[in-house]
Amino acid sequence: MDKNIEEGYKFLIEGCGISSNLLDMKGNCSDNWERESKNGPTNYLKQYIPPNGWTGIGLKVAYSYDNGNNDWLEKYKGKGARYKCYHGVKTIEAIKGICKEGFRRGPQQAFKNADNHNRLTNNTNPKCGEGVYFSYQIKVAEKYTEPIHYKGNKYKVVFMCKVNPFKVRIVYPNKNKEYWVVNGDELGNIYGHNRSDQVRAYRILIKKK
Repeated sequence: MDKNIEEGYKFLIEGCGISSNLLDMKGNCSDNWERESKNGPTNYLKQYIPPNGWTGIGLKVAYSYDNGNNDWLEKYKGKGARYKCYHGVKTIEAIKGICKEGFRRGPQQAFKNADNHNRLTNNTNPKCGEGVYFSYQIKVAEKYTEPIHYKGNKYKVVFMCKVNPFKVRIVYPNKNKEYWVVNGDELGNIYGHNRSDQVRAYRILIKKK
């Protein structure tokens, strides 16, 4: 096993208390990230920025959605493709919660009153509302992490996800940046007891500081 992958497993299992039953070696990736990849549905593509410098540990999600159809998890599938995106976390509790129960809204909702739109439908809304924030840029997601200590080292954690593009509200805090927001009512039970399939986390990204 790759040294970085092995270290990632120890951090998640021993340091964070994540069950090995939730992990899938088939989704592991260390240093051979694809340089360019189509991201999103045909005619509505968005640049995919690979997480270079991060170690990816696969989550056991194969056959878990769409009646066991794994098209969403495979490489680009055209019209029905989901967007790849990232979500940074700050605590072990957040890692455990997402692995076991999915996403829920956090207390900080910086853009809940911001103008927004959907790239596919062009539907606009004067208020974005409360939801969970994602980015197609790994550097943006990294800004929303905090170092987690384990055996004298510090680790940052970002979840790699695929999201239903029809459920994404796009907010522009400035011309060079956009955030993707999936509202609470699209995430199932907002307290995490009913996993939604609108956002599907499929890999945990780890970077040692």
